[in-house]
Amino acid sequence: MQAFPIRRSSILLGLVLVGCQSYEPRPLSPEEHRASWQARSPESDSVVELARRLDSESEPADRYDPSDGLDCAEAEVVALVFNPDLRTSRARAGIAAATAEHAGLWEDPVLAIDLLRVIDSVSNPWVVVPGLAFTIPISGRLEAEQARADAALRATLAG
Repeated sequence: MQAFPIRRSSILLGLVLVGCQSYEPRPLSPEEHRASWQARSPESDSVVELARRLDSESEPADRYDPSDGLDCAEAEVVALVFNPDLRTSRARAGIAAATAEHAGLWEDPVLAIDLLRVIDSVSNPWVVVPGLAFTIPISGRLEAEQARADAALRATLAG
């Protein structure tokens, strides 16, 4: 009879651990960076995708074809994709876009399980206490948070 609550809590703990996502920082790897740098070419997917978008706005005679060498227009596309300042700006814009997309949402609930062992002589020395914590936004400022995130996105895109 006492094994059932412990089994149920261990199943719940297992489900919580499987459902959690974690971030682990890892050190920079010069070898990986060098390999990604050397893998860059005018035939890269990112270059071809940008060229395809630009081709849809231009005339058919100006199609991107790096196999015959790069002309000025094609070199501009390659430079736009691989320019480090522009890559950094695109990454910052992506962060601002993700922040704006998730602004005003409720924070994720937090599941917790406390396991306690009572040292004194009692019939059941183990105490398992599950918990669920979540935030209910009562400030009425969700629209202000969304407006701030949208303004930050526009500023990032403009800058």
